Amino acid sequence: MIKIIVMSGAVGNAGDFLIVKRTIELLNYCFNNCMIEVINRLQPCDNIIDKLNSADVLVWAGGPLFQPNIYPSGIPFVNDLNKITIPQFTIGLGWKGQNFRDKDVYNYKLSEKTLEFINKIQESGFPIACRDFFTIRMLKNNNVDNCNMVGCPAWYNIEKVGQLEVNKKIEEIKKICISDPWRYSSYYQVIELIELLKRRFTKAKIYFVYHHILNECEIEKFQEVQILEQKLKNYDIQSVNISGSAEKLCIYDDCDLHIGWRVHAHIYNMSMRNLSILIEEDARGGGYNEIVGMQSIKAYENDLSDKNLYLNKAIDDAIDRIIQTDYFEIEKAFYIISKYFNRMRNHILSLQSLI
Repeated sequence: MIKIIVMSGAVGNAGDFLIVKRTIELLNYCFNNCMIEVINRLQPCDNIIDKLNSADVLVWAGGPLFQPNIYPSGIPFVNDLNKITIPQFTIGLGWKGQNFRDKDVYNYKLSEKTLEFINKIQESGFPIACRDFFTIRMLKNNNVDNCNMVGCPAWYNIEKVGQLEVNKKIEEIKKICISDPWRYSSYYQVIELIELLKRRFTKAKIYFVYHHILNECEIEKFQEVQILEQKLKNYDIQSVNISGSAEKLCIYDDCDLHIGWRVHAHIYNMSMRNLSILIEEDARGGGYNEIVGMQSIKAYENDLSDKNLYLNKAIDDAIDRIIQTDYFEIEKAFYIISKYFNRMRNHILSLQSLI
């Protein structure tokens, strides 16, 4: 039996919990006999070094681990990295770039302490497993080599990985889910999107889904949330809070069309083989869509103050494009995901050397 400790970054965002859930599913799929414990990587680990070293391997599971000063300010881990004596392994890690233009990729610098942290992980001999090629380019520019593109663990629904057709077509749409922007300043775009969808899909039921909403006391401090909630009621739109859990993502299981801002709402719906259109707020969604060959629709033209004034036109045209291509572009993405699943599986199976 192999004993695995998964270092999780999940706190509130449903997408982070999905990463951990799918990581565990992949590990259990590849190893019939393994024991898995999940530890919060956002907390200091100096008081549990013995527990960490009692495992066979430490797995860093998904998320934007590669940030300029992530260690030790974002991820404190342990003060003395040499005290970790077991192998370390990565699955689907990424960067946190705002854009994926060349100047943003190549000007993204990791601190010396962060590079020390990464180098310690690399001492185990396994390649750094990245979620997209922009991450690999950024790491290479920071002199981090031996990287492997395997995608994010959230991409892979093991039960659906062989399915290459969409569940429903446009004319069959009865349920639409809109995932929330993570910036309150973008909430005005939600109402514009609702108005578009109400015109195009007159008989569909529409839900608005919060992936990382604040608690009730904090919500009262943010006027944008209160205004949005009132407008949702005016449009007879039900809002659903799925923060804090991967299981609550089941709101999308019978979703016929997802359109929204949350990367992992897009990823989850694609993994369920639902129609999905992502509004890209940063390079995370762009990295996914670039790999699977899907259309890029940006919430902002260049930066956060440069809003895309043509967002609804782009979404309207994207819906038409899905129809005109007879769903080929989305189904092509399913095929690409299935091919990367093989890379992810082979990467995880390389842990057999520890057994």
